[in-house]
Amino acid sequence: LSILAFLGGLLGIGLGFGLQNIFQNFACGMILLFEKPVKIGDVVQLDGLMGKVDDIGFRASTIKTFDNESVIVPNSDLVTDTINNLTHGGDTSIRLHIPIGVAYGTDVNKVKETLIDIVENREEVMEEPPPKVVFTEHGDSALVFDLRAWVRSAEDRAKVKDRVREKIDEEFNRKGIEMPYPTRDVYLFFEDEEEKADQVKQLV
Repeated sequence: LSILAFLGGLLGIGLGFGLQNIFQNFACGMILLFEKPVKIGDVVQLDGLMGKVDDIGFRASTIKTFDNESVIVPNSDLVTDTINNLTHGGDTSIRLHIPIGVAYGTDVNKVKETLIDIVENREEVMEEPPPKVVFTEHGDSALVFDLRAWVRSAEDRAKVKDRVREKIDEEFNRKGIEMPYPTRDVYLFFEDEEEKADQVKQLV
């Protein structure tokens, strides 16, 4: 009997540890169903994964990505991890950021006006709040700007970014706004003119 009791205790401990995650996910599923920090239909971002919540079960939930892939996520991840809920509270609008760099010497006002004109002509872009361009930094090889605009949904963000980038390339080429590329200055020192002439010939 002592041996059976000992083995039963070991079995109970093993089952307790084995079922711990199951009970944790079950409890988190109840929290999701009643507290509703995340609801079916919400667009969420978790660990680089973005998609729409398709189903919430007692143990796990299903997130359908915009590539039409169904990802099974344990409920504990939706409760304990940090999640970006892009549609929480019913407000689906979201701001997009498009960083863009131009060559040094470019007219800053010309760049800002061109970028604003591009996004204002997009029907997906909201008029309020209005789009704006922020001069963020003097980079190593470029003047860096951040184009900011509000769209009505997360689905519009990727589509608008693609179309706007195409238009930026077209308008910059048409207006002669130069895109940057990395540059480096190399200095060579020679002891005499003869050595200089030999090295130059080799480089050419």
